[in-house]
Amino acid sequence: MAGTLKYGGGSAPNTTTRINFHRPAGATMTVLGQKDPSMSAEVGKSEVNGAGSTGPLFIANGYGKCGYKTSVPQHIWYQMVNRAKAANIPIMGEGGLVFDIITTTTVQGLEKMSKAALGASIAKFEEKISADGNMVDFEGPALNIKENGVLAFAEPA
Repeated sequence: MAGTLKYGGGSAPNTTTRINFHRPAGATMTVLGQKDPSMSAEVGKSEVNGAGSTGPLFIANGYGKCGYKTSVPQHIWYQMVNRAKAANIPIMGEGGLVFDIITTTTVQGLEKMSKAALGASIAKFEEKISADGNMVDFEGPALNIKENGVLAFAEPA
């Protein structure tokens, strides 16, 4: 298991990632060595046309969806697995881990950018063994994305 304590990875040295767990509740961990994190949000759009119209009368919003992907060192992944084990819950699926994954970039100690996948769960993971560090890729859906404090979708009332 040489190289499993890899720090640095693809993240900038001024970027910090935290995982705040909702299930099991109360745990927070700092992720060192995260590589290639990404978050996405999209909403379906439908053009609504009237009889004989040459263009849409209006564009209707459909359902939105969010997701995230990241790669972490193997020892960070096993900390997450051990949290599930201690709470007697599965890693993924019904009743599995639920968390917020928050990435913050600072410049000279001041926060410049923050991204969060809120209410995220794991839909897929893959372990990769390599000479420069054993990594685990995982990804899944999220309830919402927050960019610099702004939600991607309005919260239901």
